[in-house]
Amino acid sequence: MNRDVYQCTRNNVDLDDYLKIIKKRKNILVAIFFVSILLAIVYGLFMPKVYRGVAIIQMMPNEIVSSSELKKILSAGGVEAIFQDKADLVKKFWVSELDELAGAINITIEATSRDDMFILFSKVKEYINNSKVIKVHAEESRNKIIKQIQEISNVLKDAEIISNIVKKQIEANRLASLGFNPLDISENISKLNMQKFNFEQALKRNQGVDFLSYPSISNKHVKPKLINNILLAGFLSLFFGVFFVFILEQISRLRLNR
Repeated sequence: MNRDVYQCTRNNVDLDDYLKIIKKRKNILVAIFFVSILLAIVYGLFMPKVYRGVAIIQMMPNEIVSSSELKKILSAGGVEAIFQDKADLVKKFWVSELDELAGAINITIEATSRDDMFILFSKVKEYINNSKVIKVHAEESRNKIIKQIQEISNVLKDAEIISNIVKKQIEANRLASLGFNPLDISENISKLNMQKFNFEQALKRNQGVDFLSYPSISNKHVKPKLINNILLAGFLSLFFGVFFVFILEQISRLRLNR
């Protein structure tokens, strides 16, 4: 019991001693605190402002190249290769896959110039489309679509011939001898023309990757965060300041004991 009382008393004495040291050297603590806050403010005001842009890029058509392949293409390039003469503006650049969209990736760019953000995104698109992997896949897809268009065109020619024959039969009042409804031919021709139109549109879109939507760019800078920097500087300065004054006190006591 006496040992417990002694230990408790000793702890109280140590705590009182610490508080006395802090009170004794409070001017140093205050000075460290305000200098740190001032430096944080100066840093926040004079450091270049960083803006963030986000965009989704998708392969057209999306079944050709997977999201992971697109991500590998950009990961292998690096900032210098992708952005070239604008690389010095880029502070951070990362890519993430989108599970809900096939052949799509989410691009995030942090740069010091908001006005050049669209140019930076265009360079990402250009870099992907100029890669060997995308060119090969795009060419294969293009040839496939052209073949499908040609096949539909051939069928349409045959259908037009049949349609002309039917018209002549109708004009000659031989409709009953046809054995089918002439409207079915017109309906099938319309469907084929629609399919051909869709393939022609797909051929126009078959240019590699493209933006699914207009890149979204922050109106306000995301870095530096002045308030966060001030709070962090204040916390760290207090921690360092207490540690520093204890060291000073120890040095002072060692000198007195000599």
